[in-house]
Amino acid sequence: VMVALSLPVGLNVLSGQFDVAESARVAPAMLALVGFAVQASTEEVLTRGYLLQLAHRKWGVAVAIPFQGVVFTALHGVNSDVSVIALVNIFLIAVVFAFWALTEGGLWGVCAFHAVWNWSQGNVYGIHVSGMDITATVLNVHGAPGSAALLTGGGFGIEGSLLTTAVLLVAAVVFQRPLGDLLDVAAVRTGATVFIAVCVQAMPFLVLGVLVSGAVAAFVPPDALRRVL
Repeated sequence: VMVALSLPVGLNVLSGQFDVAESARVAPAMLALVGFAVQASTEEVLTRGYLLQLAHRKWGVAVAIPFQGVVFTALHGVNSDVSVIALVNIFLIAVVFAFWALTEGGLWGVCAFHAVWNWSQGNVYGIHVSGMDITATVLNVHGAPGSAALLTGGGFGIEGSLLTTAVLLVAAVVFQRPLGDLLDVAAVRTGATVFIAVCVQAMPFLVLGVLVSGAVAAFVPPDALRRVL
């Protein structure tokens, strides 16, 4: 995941399109991985789990792959600062994920990749994730003055970059079969299962913690907290 994402980000940094600053909010960034795991897994269950399998049975793989890609792209079409290039890239990643899910015969791999891809963009690099601004980041990578949105992706994030388009085209063509062979390993499947299971089990506690902390911030006076603590 980091290799695929670091290619367009690194090229932008080397060409002066991106400036890099340190944010170093490591603990909140790590916590955000749980949230992205749930969000990404939900999208994968809907598109690659339900729609892809349904269309595959009804019309065959030649229709199923573009069909789920169009739906997946439409789900992101209302995001902030979306562009034509961003929509093309989202469709391409949907095609890559469809090949992956069909080859693996499951969703564990695409769920894990999707979660870490979003988390790495937002919480590691500090780049917008499909138009969403993330504040809890390890780094703060942003467009330099005068940078080209065609290369940086602008306000949508690196998913709206032509460099990402190139990476996804190569991935769709080159890595279809090797990726399937690589993931057809018991240890990888077990690791993916444990990863998703832990994230899903942790989500209720994360939600409870957010609700409690929000209630404390809203209803408990700061002086009372200082006396207790």
